[in-house]
Amino acid sequence: LFRSPRDTDLTVVSIDASKSQLQESYLPYISMANLGALAAPMVMISDAIYPNLDASGLPAVLSKKIVRGELAVAGMGGRVTITDDLEVPSVQQYRNAAVKAVLAGDDILMFAQHEAGSEQAYQMIRAAVANHAIPKSLVLAAANRVIQLKQELGVG
Repeated sequence: LFRSPRDTDLTVVSIDASKSQLQESYLPYISMANLGALAAPMVMISDAIYPNLDASGLPAVLSKKIVRGELAVAGMGGRVTITDDLEVPSVQQYRNAAVKAVLAGDDILMFAQHEAGSEQAYQMIRAAVANHAIPKSLVLAAANRVIQLKQELGVG
């Protein structure tokens, strides 16, 4: 599916494989899903762009079509989702990336480069909930999925 090695941490990566090719690559996820939720309780969402899954050009982490739609196709719907680093070129171009990630259905947002990134995202998300740009129920549902997973794993 890849033409050359590319790293989403360093550059914008667009995967131009067809939808059917991409969905064929879901087989390992489907196999993991068949083992049960605790065999694969979380899934990380890529920062790459998949134009044949979402023509909007959004990176996967910001795309509801991918985060909730394609994950369900791959058998991973309902799992706790964690973004890949949101401080990468494909995502940084969106000033409101944290809000977009929450609206896409991501449960945990990762900021791997600067601690200030998570603080800024927190403030953005709080403001978006206060302004009704993000439904409070969406944030609570994500928090409840994370809390439930922690309890199931015995870490919360």
